[in-house]
Amino acid sequence: MSRTRMKGIDVSYWQGMPAGFRYRRFKEGGWDFIIARIGYAEDGRLQFDSTFEHNYRMCREHGLKVGAYFYSNARNARQGRAEARYVLRLLRRRRLDLPVWIDMEDEETSGRATRRQLSAACRAFCRTMRRGGYQAGVYASTSWFERKIGWLGRLPKWVAQYDDHVTYRGRYDMWQYTDNARVPGFTGGRDANRAYTTFRPIRRRIRRMW
Repeated sequence: MSRTRMKGIDVSYWQGMPAGFRYRRFKEGGWDFIIARIGYAEDGRLQFDSTFEHNYRMCREHGLKVGAYFYSNARNARQGRAEARYVLRLLRRRRLDLPVWIDMEDEETSGRATRRQLSAACRAFCRTMRRGGYQAGVYASTSWFERKIGWLGRLPKWVAQYDDHVTYRGRYDMWQYTDNARVPGFTGGRDANRAYTTFRPIRRRIRRMW
């Protein structure tokens, strides 16, 4: 894998809404981005993450690159598209610097689908996001990429593996290497990530897809 181009953390409701000075210290400490959960699926319902607005605004105010992720329950292409359309409604044409990631890790829902169904769900989600004007990719653990998710073509991949190196043998763009990093500005352990790609926003007008 090529050199690290950016480093950052991912956050959700569980990390609350820290004060603005914490984001400033994070930036001053040499960190580059935050990927904020925008929503999640649970028991067949699509829900928004009440901390996304705050995280987005703080990133913009303090010069941090920002992306988003959605915790998925999708088991087929139809459900992947539905989740993406929901995310597009929540985004309301905001500009993002990093992709919108479909988070594939729920064993009780997506984990029960076949490899073919899961790859179709991921590709449908990402295709819908791109048509809406956003970069998109797939987040999963090494074991999910290798054993559960089928062919994804050239979609960006964000691999989770808490180790000193990644054993996934395919191409990937980001690595979540720990869930307990101590980072400047914020308290407690954080999910920390290394990005190996400088993501470029899609250079076209964001389309309304809902």
